[in-house]
Amino acid sequence: MNTSQKTAVIELVRFKLIPGVTQEDYVAACAKTDAFVQAQPGFRARALSLAEDGTWTDYVTWADMDSAQAAAKAFPKNEYAQAIMGMIDGSTLQMWHETKLWSSAA
Repeated sequence: MNTSQKTAVIELVRFKLIPGVTQEDYVAACAKTDAFVQAQPGFRARALSLAEDGTWTDYVTWADMDSAQAAAKAFPKNEYAQAIMGMIDGSTLQMWHETKLWSSAA
């Protein structure tokens, strides 16, 4: 088991998709943004999950808040981000940042 107390910033984006967008369509569109996200300074990790009620959560780990905020500002300008944003029900979109204080992994 690997544990860490190294701080980082977690970006959480929670939303639902508009009617007619399939899980497969969204995951494929999201994958197209991955090279852009990984190329941003301070990027550490990213994961995407789907709850039973249809709520999605995009988790992105950044080295620090400056990196997270710079990437959040740059993301909408990415050519593939427009496709993703068009699939999301904007009235459900929530985004915030938290400080990661501890983690554990196998």
